[in-house]
Amino acid sequence: MGKEEHIFIDLPSVPREEQVKYEGMDVAIVDGKIVAAGANSVEAYEKARELFPDKSPEEIEIVYIPRRGLWILCQS
Repeated sequence: MGKEEHIFIDLPSVPREEQVKYEGMDVAIVDGKIVAAGANSVEAYEKARELFPDKSPEEIEIVYIPRRGLWILCQS
């Protein structure tokens, strides 16, 4: 098998170098910045709510950053 490569999500406000730090984790994004990370989306969201209690749920974006070498299979 060949060299594993990073998989980047299209998050214009989050630099790719920052995404690499959180591979395999769910992250919470507020105002275009990663503010919390967790093993799952609930954990990331709860951490972000603690840090930003005045933000509405709609203002906290939760995204999964795939691990390097992750295979995504699609059935056609």
